[in-house]
Amino acid sequence: MSHPIKDYISIRIFADSVNQDEAKIIFGSFSKEFQKYGQIEIIKIEQYWKNKEQFEILFNLVPEKEVINTISNVTESLSSEWEIFSNSYVWNYSDKGYLVDKRVKWANVEMIEV
Repeated sequence: MSHPIKDYISIRIFADSVNQDEAKIIFGSFSKEFQKYGQIEIIKIEQYWKNKEQFEILFNLVPEKEVINTISNVTESLSSEWEIFSNSYVWNYSDKGYLVDKRVKWANVEMIEV
């Protein structure tokens, strides 16, 4: 899917101990959470080159509303454990809970301004 040139949100997830099929299932779980905010565009689901025990899931969200409001809504609906760096939110696995799926170990949600 290609989208008109406009601001969007990039979501990158790393999940442990999964194969391609399980990574697609994890993407589906995230997609269900995000699709209420706009269009989902899958970029890649592949084994992470630095750690063969992880899969990298990368997709974009082209929101229906303003990106700045959407990124806040998305991150708040998923967890309260985000580290915020300017336009980027980072989540790391901890014993305080998980992010959509227990196999997710790291996530980044970033606002991309075009």
